[in-house]
Amino acid sequence: LFMVGDIKQSIYKFRLAEPEIFMQKYNHYKDESNTGSTKIDLNQNFRSKRAVIDTVNQVFGQIMAGYDENAALYQGVAYDGPLDYPTQLHLIDNRVEEEMELEDEIADMKNAELEAHAAVKIIRESLGKPIFDVKKQQERALSRKDIVILMRATKNYADVFQKVFTEQNIPAYVDDSNGYFDTVEIQVFLNVLRVVDNRKQDLPLLSLLYSFIGGFEMEELIEIRLEHRAGSYFEAFLHYSSAGQVKPLQEKCARMLQTIEAWKDTASALPLEDFLWNLMWDTGYYTYCGALPAGGQRQANLRALIDKARAFQEVNYSGIYGFLSYVHAIQDRKVPMGQVKLVGENDDIVRIMTIHKSKGLEFPMVIAAGLGKKFNFDKTGKGIVLHKDLGLGMTRVEPDAHWYRKTLIQTPIERKIQKE
Repeated sequence: LFMVGDIKQSIYKFRLAEPEIFMQKYNHYKDESNTGSTKIDLNQNFRSKRAVIDTVNQVFGQIMAGYDENAALYQGVAYDGPLDYPTQLHLIDNRVEEEMELEDEIADMKNAELEAHAAVKIIRESLGKPIFDVKKQQERALSRKDIVILMRATKNYADVFQKVFTEQNIPAYVDDSNGYFDTVEIQVFLNVLRVVDNRKQDLPLLSLLYSFIGGFEMEELIEIRLEHRAGSYFEAFLHYSSAGQVKPLQEKCARMLQTIEAWKDTASALPLEDFLWNLMWDTGYYTYCGALPAGGQRQANLRALIDKARAFQEVNYSGIYGFLSYVHAIQDRKVPMGQVKLVGENDDIVRIMTIHKSKGLEFPMVIAAGLGKKFNFDKTGKGIVLHKDLGLGMTRVEPDAHWYRKTLIQTPIERKIQKE
């Protein structure tokens, strides 16, 4: 019987991994009195130079029980020279954000922006520095494609990094299996379709009006609402298009409503794929996206949306509403769908990806971002909590009195899950 395992896989405890099983087997087989068995420690690292290995051992030696000389990593790369740069820890001062008491998601994005600017500074200082390429066995200069930004999860963080990098003229690509429908160009265009389907939806309408396609300024949108405060924003917009006080703005609103009606008529006359192309060219949105930073990527995402519409149309003939329902179902069920991949292995750009996605890859320079993010314990106490040793804990609910309360058994189960 041959078994292989790794105690560090206890990071998958949230997926019911049980490191205790590994430790029990490990201790059993390392017992010298157990003559019929052999333990082999696979602790040589053939990817990293000494500085990285020393850092890993130093961290794990302090945070992990039983991290002895057998568990520690040992250098397998035959290089010990001056081009082995020490590990750096950069602390970002975010006290201003903390004092503002922002919501967690907004605070995350603010912190991501601060970290992204710090990463830009580090990258600029590092590009061109000499590194020793172990595979080629030669010294060479560090380039952008040698650099990767790793993070626990790309949501909220990766897009901010890519935006800051693009603004700072550092080409970057987010390698993620999600996020296609979160891109600005797709969100805006889908909102245009939602308005064509049903113009009485306030959020899609505002998205359209404030976008390049609508061309309304924020002050104009506020002026429209101030004149008609009751009811939905669409009602205010409709009112202003016929009775607005500022004549140029009133005419602008009326023209927008006529345009939406014209789009609706066109949509009923054309196949879905043709209508989407017509809408992109008619509004100039496709050209506009191409002129933005990372324009090629944005246009590729828009073309992919049309490809999805064509594929949908081949099996379904229910038009815009059906297509939007299909998109909503994909998002609701969290079907993995990343941006169109335009980059190759040799393109000289910085990669941004999750730590999980980077498994099996090697980069001369790694920047680990988002290390200050808090652990997510939101799922530990919702309704029913389960633990294989402590059992089942359920919330006490009193429907008639309209209250619910955590029970005594739930607290120790939640604490045990958090600790593990």
